[in-house]
Amino acid sequence: AVWVAVAGAGGGAGLSAPDRGLTAELDPDDARAGAQLAALAEGKAALAIGPGMAPGDTGRRLVDAALSDLSLPIVIDADGLSHLAGDPARVARARGPVVLTPHPGEAARLLGVSAADVERDRQRQRGMDATRRGVQG
Repeated sequence: AVWVAVAGAGGGAGLSAPDRGLTAELDPDDARAGAQLAALAEGKAALAIGPGMAPGDTGRRLVDAALSDLSLPIVIDADGLSHLAGDPARVARARGPVVLTPHPGEAARLLGVSAADVERDRQRQRGMDATRRGVQG
């Protein structure tokens, strides 16, 4: 989370402040985790979710909560992208804008193709990804 905040600040985010101890404060197994995530996101201009995230259903529930409960822009990277694999169309149902930042391996998991397919024709795969997620270009 710290590296994401540093990169955001370096990219001109203006204010980039990771919530100290976020992973310790937010138990993804807690039924209130979605509400806690919303409280932590209150007053923020954007949310980056994924790096260092819990594997399995717990992390998936947090990604789902972010998409369904938050209207601020969300950047999904790393482990957050893994939680979208199998049903990337969930992004189209998000309340706010979403940016996915996959490397070829992550894009391959999202699209259900090989990394070699992604590398061979990135433009075509990007269009397929947008279509599968219901994104209009």
